[in-house]
Amino acid sequence: MGNLRTWWLVPLLVGCGGKNADDSGLNAPSEHYPEGGWSIDACHNDLVSTGWAEGDIAENLSFDDQFDETIYLHDFCDHVVYIVFVAEWDVESKRMAETLEGEYQQRVSAGGMFIEAMVQNTDELNPNTADLRDWADTYGLTMPVVGDDHYAINDFADGASYGLPFKVLLDRGARVDMVGNATLSEMDVLLSK
Repeated sequence: MGNLRTWWLVPLLVGCGGKNADDSGLNAPSEHYPEGGWSIDACHNDLVSTGWAEGDIAENLSFDDQFDETIYLHDFCDHVVYIVFVAEWDVESKRMAETLEGEYQQRVSAGGMFIEAMVQNTDELNPNTADLRDWADTYGLTMPVVGDDHYAINDFADGASYGLPFKVLLDRGARVDMVGNATLSEMDVLLSK
């Protein structure tokens, strides 16, 4: 048990969701993220968040990515979104990252979007842009690699303990489909609809 991590005991943060893009003055509907090239879906201002549970419309979280740009979860509202929460020190997170780009490339043209959300770096601290860029470069990731500085993972876990990688699947419209152990096969089902 010498390497047991207890960082998940961090208290649940209230009100950590990001603003809608129109509230912040950023990310007009026709824009995209210059560095990552990810499009902002036209529906991003139309969603009303209802919560974190399966069936709810997820909160419009904001994350800073590996290019130091702020992205919003609702920006990908026309996509089926697979969020993988990882830690830089976690062996299973590293194993999953080794194959994640291939999985992303298989699904991106069908409307799939993947987001790697790093909760901690190797020092068990919030990751900075250099940590995110290193992770993306090490594993050849072209998807958004973001820092989960607000511990959104705690919102999705709803107070329960969890392991890493922690996977969340959102259907189109940012509707929460699976939490904790979302599968790529379930993503494929949603993409086929």
